[in-house]
Amino acid sequence: MGRKNLGRRSYDLQFKEAACKLVEQQDYSPVEAANELGIPKQTLCNWLMIRKQEAPLSKDVSVLQSQVRELQKQLKRSETEKDILKKAAAFFISHSQ
Repeated sequence: MGRKNLGRRSYDLQFKEAACKLVEQQDYSPVEAANELGIPKQTLCNWLMIRKQEAPLSKDVSVLQSQVRELQKQLKRSETEKDILKKAAAFFISHSQ
């Protein structure tokens, strides 16, 4: 005996896109949109999460430049923290002997 569909519905791509746009462009909450469309809230949340992960990076140069600057700041801070930790470790090792 094979497993049947067990009440699962399948939705076409156009329906999924329209459902996501309710939340993204028309200010519905995921719960409101799911109730309005008669679908489980978690199903819509899954579609939104997948859509967000698949979203292409911004092609706006100024946005990309801003992101690069922010990442450079974070990298510099991380390198500084790493150097401080190295020096502290060396200090404690030299004073523990």
